[in-house]
Amino acid sequence: MAVMGTALVIVTAFLIAWLLARAVNYFSLDTWRRSAGQHWALRARELYPARLTAGFNALLIPVDLCLIAGLFHLPVPTWAVAVAGLLGAQTGNYPVIREIVPKSRGGPSLGRLFMAVQGLVPLALVAGAMVVMPSHFGMATWLIAGITFLLLLALRLGLAMRLLSLIGILRPAEPRLVGLISAVAQRMNVPRPDAWVSPTPLANAYAVVVRRELIFTQGIIDHLSDAQIAAICAHELGHLTEPRRLVYLRVLQSMLLFPLVFLKPMASLGAAGGPYTLGLAVLILLAAVRLRQMAQRLEIRADAIATANQGEPTAYARALEHLYQVNQMPAVMPNRRRQRHPDLYDRLLAAGITPDFPRPNPPRRLTPAGRIMFFLSVALVIVVNGHASFHG
Repeated sequence: MAVMGTALVIVTAFLIAWLLARAVNYFSLDTWRRSAGQHWALRARELYPARLTAGFNALLIPVDLCLIAGLFHLPVPTWAVAVAGLLGAQTGNYPVIREIVPKSRGGPSLGRLFMAVQGLVPLALVAGAMVVMPSHFGMATWLIAGITFLLLLALRLGLAMRLLSLIGILRPAEPRLVGLISAVAQRMNVPRPDAWVSPTPLANAYAVVVRRELIFTQGIIDHLSDAQIAAICAHELGHLTEPRRLVYLRVLQSMLLFPLVFLKPMASLGAAGGPYTLGLAVLILLAAVRLRQMAQRLEIRADAIATANQGEPTAYARALEHLYQVNQMPAVMPNRRRQRHPDLYDRLLAAGITPDFPRPNPPRRLTPAGRIMFFLSVALVIVVNGHASFHG
């Protein structure tokens, strides 16, 4: 009976997460749906808070379910509720993805897998190390930390790309793309890097600076002209000409969360460990801000290189605008200081063209449905803490 009860709780957690994510996302997209026929920049401004809400709830809903499970002392491990909630919320997000992601020969599932390996796997490694880390410093502490550090470094140095290429998620660039890269590299007098294609339907390109390789998504190949792709190539090749010391800083940026694996043993130090924990948090924050500023400067540098090597006049600016239009990303973002790239509107002006639309206001961060979910979560935290204090 205990096993049946645990299974029922896990299935229920999955269904609740799916229903919540599905319902919140459906209502969050209402304003965007009603904006059909308007200029793409206005539609993108309406879509942004719905996207942010979907991503926010994919993490918030599992946490809420864990709090509820603990509040009612349900017979199931917290990690099982968290996994069920995460899977349910992500599955509930899928219909939204199908609705807003542009059509392409690559499927959203493969594209999300690529992004997961590139972005979520390092986070999962750090989180896993934090869970299994002993409560006190010792040989096991340094062994777990060492293994985690080496795996994070290997992922950054190309392990993720190699695994994805082995299973077919990344494939070598086709002759058309290779030819465009070769022509731009020759014009810029730089070596031609190897290039890969991801099935992600969104239009984007990435420079893997550490390995001196390029990744293009299927979306950019499907939706941009040869001249526009060549201009984007010039931007990415600009990243590959960055000084070597900046390459090392990019590797450091990818390791910023690694020190968090020591939080549990540091907590065992009690009051003596307080200054170390505070110092660690401040150090991570300062490094993150500094490295973000560096990344912004490097993007501005790459934009200038692309404009100088774009082949056709205004090709780079038109490529940027088309890329944002395909991806339905706002021309002006909130919290611009936290963004890696400057706003599209400013990038177009810097590239030599005046946009054919007035500068939009920054979009909201969350939809009304997302704000309701946030306040409900805050209320749940207050209830759980009050319950724990009353019974403590």
